[in-house]
Amino acid sequence: MNTLVLQQVVSGEGFSTLVELENSELTAIRGFVNDNWRARLEDVANKNGVHIEIRRMEADRYHDIEGMFIHKELWPKSQRILNHSFIDWFNNSHFKKRLTQELGTFNVSDEESLGYPNFYWRICRPFAEDDIGPVHRDSWFWEANPSFPKPDYRFSRIKIWIPLYVEPGLNGLMVEPFSHLRTDIDWMPEYRDGIMKPKILTSAEHMKLVLVYTQNGQAIIFNDDLLHGGSINMGKRTRISLEFTALVRDYNEI
Repeated sequence: MNTLVLQQVVSGEGFSTLVELENSELTAIRGFVNDNWRARLEDVANKNGVHIEIRRMEADRYHDIEGMFIHKELWPKSQRILNHSFIDWFNNSHFKKRLTQELGTFNVSDEESLGYPNFYWRICRPFAEDDIGPVHRDSWFWEANPSFPKPDYRFSRIKIWIPLYVEPGLNGLMVEPFSHLRTDIDWMPEYRDGIMKPKILTSAEHMKLVLVYTQNGQAIIFNDDLLHGGSINMGKRTRISLEFTALVRDYNEI
């Protein structure tokens, strides 16, 4: 298999923006994320005896009400993983069919060992530096955590990142093109937030990250050795994105 997307991801810049959601798919995914977002906020508010009215509010307006909560405690990864309803939708979507056409047969990873695919979303408030993580390669997580569940076939990992609420040019994903081919990047594993996470040792002056210009629903499909990280949200609204890892039947064998 040798699609243009795979060429870009494997031997090109290390990422591709050729696959986009249909408008109906973007609306559907936003719906799943907003339901998850509202349910969490309402649950925490009720436990704290606080009334909030968010039935018509979408997650990109989170910054208008986040002062009512302790943000870091509100959104651990476990609270941002979508449920089986979304998995059922995804498995029957045109989007999955298009990804399969571009990448080949794949399953979605389960790093959290939940027994089902991990689709999770991220939330990034305007000008909140704490909402973005350090630059990294996703492959480092797998090296630091050899117990991550793996399929019973030879596979390669490819990451899919989808902006759901983004202001193009003001927020999104930062990448260093061609960095998946670099061999001069140093890192070390360290225990943080209940898991082994990578800590990059190479200084920022030796990296050249750029913001990928994407519209809502325009996926970034990238190599799991590509250096990347979130950008500080310079927009007026909260940025929301969805991501997951595709465990592709090894494209080197196809």
